[in-house]
Amino acid sequence: AMAVNPKAIVFDNNLYYVIILQNQSPERREVKIISQTPRHTFISGDLKPGDILVSEGSLLVYTSLN
Repeated sequence: AMAVNPKAIVFDNNLYYVIILQNQSPERREVKIISQTPRHTFISGDLKPGDILVSEGSLLVYTSLN
Protein backbone atom coordinates (compact mmCIF):
# COMPACT_ATOMS: atom_id res chain seq x y z
CA ALA A 1 0.00 0.00 0.00
CA MET A 2 1.05 3.56 -0.64
CA ALA A 3 0.39 6.36 1.88
CA VAL A 4 -0.90 9.61 0.37
CA ASN A 5 -2.34 12.88 1.58
CA PRO A 6 -6.14 12.49 1.98
CA LYS A 7 -6.57 15.64 -0.15
CA ALA A 8 -5.22 13.70 -3.14
CA ILE A 9 -8.24 11.37 -3.23
CA VAL A 10 -11.22 12.20 -5.45
CA PHE A 11 -14.48 10.27 -5.07
CA ASP A 12 -16.72 10.07 -8.15
CA ASN A 13 -19.43 7.59 -9.21
CA ASN A 14 -18.64 5.23 -6.30
CA LEU A 15 -14.95 5.04 -7.30
CA TYR A 16 -11.81 6.65 -5.91
CA TYR A 17 -9.21 8.40 -8.09
CA VAL A 18 -5.91 10.23 -7.79
CA ILE A 19 -4.40 12.66 -10.29
CA ILE A 20 -0.89 11.84 -11.51
CA LEU A 21 1.34 14.27 -13.38
CA GLN A 22 2.67 12.30 -16.33
CA ASN A 23 5.11 14.33 -18.47
CA GLN A 24 3.57 17.54 -17.07
CA SER A 25 0.08 16.40 -18.13
CA PRO A 26 -2.52 15.41 -15.54
CA GLU A 27 -3.94 11.91 -15.75
CA ARG A 28 -6.50 10.25 -13.49
CA ARG A 29 -5.99 6.79 -12.06
CA GLU A 30 -8.45 4.64 -10.20
CA VAL A 31 -7.32 3.46 -6.76
CA LYS A 32 -8.68 1.34 -3.92
CA ILE A 33 -8.64 2.68 -0.38
CA ILE A 34 -7.19 0.18 2.08
CA SER A 35 -7.37 2.29 5.25
CA GLN A 36 -7.41 5.88 6.45
CA THR A 37 -6.01 7.93 9.30
CA PRO A 38 -6.42 11.70 9.81
CA ARG A 39 -3.01 12.30 8.18
CA HIS A 40 -2.73 9.53 5.56
CA THR A 41 -4.86 7.46 3.21
CA PHE A 42 -3.41 4.08 2.28
CA ILE A 43 -4.22 3.09 -1.29
CA SER A 44 -3.44 0.47 -3.89
CA GLY A 45 -3.66 0.72 -7.65
CA ASP A 46 -1.58 1.32 -10.73
CA LEU A 47 0.91 3.59 -8.95
CA LYS A 48 4.67 3.46 -8.59
CA PRO A 49 7.04 5.09 -6.13
CA GLY A 50 8.09 8.39 -7.65
CA ASP A 51 4.73 9.12 -9.29
CA ILE A 52 3.82 12.77 -8.73
CA LEU A 53 0.39 13.09 -7.15
CA VAL A 54 -1.70 16.26 -7.14
CA SER A 55 -3.00 16.90 -3.63
CA GLU A 56 -3.89 20.60 -3.56
CA GLY A 57 -6.72 21.27 -6.01
CA SER A 58 -7.07 17.64 -7.07
CA LEU A 59 -10.86 17.95 -7.41
CA LEU A 60 -10.47 21.00 -9.63
CA VAL A 61 -7.96 19.22 -11.87
CA TYR A 62 -10.15 16.09 -11.94
CA THR A 63 -13.16 18.16 -13.02
CA SER A 64 -11.18 19.79 -15.82
CA LEU A 65 -10.25 16.32 -17.17
CA ASN A 66 -13.90 15.33 -17.61
